[in-house]
Amino acid sequence: MSIFISCAAGIATIDVYKEENLLQNSKEMGRVLGEELELREAKLAPCQRNHTQVWCFLHLSDARLALRKLMVAFIDELKDM
Repeated sequence: MSIFISCAAGIATIDVYKEENLLQNSKEMGRVLGEELELREAKLAPCQRNHTQVWCFLHLSDARLALRKLMVAFIDELKDM
């Protein structure tokens, strides 16, 4: 039974990606973010550049962890249905 729930969740996720054009939007926002980071890094001293790169990595890691927690909670809710 859980395989059907997993498949339904996957299909619903793909539908949201398509309907909200999430892949294209993430490409555009990634480009904008990259340009902004390059502009800001150009103004920093070399030692500050390394700090900025580490901060960005840690920030993205936190976002991935938060997303994982949301997905686990969502899956737990589906199991209870």
